[in-house]
Amino acid sequence: MASEPLTRDAVEAIIRRWPPTPREAAETVIGKYGPPQEATPSLLLWSGTGPWKWTMLWREEAPHRFPQPHVDVLEQAIDYRVPPDKAGELAAFDGSVIVERTKGELSARCEGEEANFLAINLAHQIVTGQMGVEQARRRYTEAMQAFSQGRRHPDMAGLRFEPPTGGTADPDEVTVAETMLHKLGEKLGLTEEPGR
Repeated sequence: MASEPLTRDAVEAIIRRWPPTPREAAETVIGKYGPPQEATPSLLLWSGTGPWKWTMLWREEAPHRFPQPHVDVLEQAIDYRVPPDKAGELAAFDGSVIVERTKGELSARCEGEEANFLAINLAHQIVTGQMGVEQARRRYTEAMQAFSQGRRHPDMAGLRFEPPTGGTADPDEVTVAETMLHKLGEKLGLTEEPGR
């Protein structure tokens, strides 16, 4: 059974009680992408907004000090495979860049969409080896300083690469079966003990 689409009035009733930053972010996203497909008292969710696989706006503010004090409320994701050896670099770059290895998604959570574009574009450059972590942090800081003065860096205008559409999940490897086979082999005396 399909649910009724959310109306702007229904969403307004939810966000009316939200703190100013997430409420303003909600108004901006609704103005650009229309009402969300799903809403609860604590979050709004859109699917397929622009280049994003999904957009989630949280009522709860996550305090963030990089590159300057602000709160993260808007999370946006793309399909993207991050090699496991690059995940640590992305965490060192920005704690609000989130790698979902199993699902094959990469998201950024910040105050607004422009900052999310910037974070994802720089994350892509780190993953592809075009830029190191410190260089990306400097670029992010410079771009955000310019943005606060009314200038927008090109990395904030949209994604500067074509994200994949699916095929990015990494379900990892089965290891339980190997362990069980090894234990069964030990019980049956089919494996050698160390030092024999």
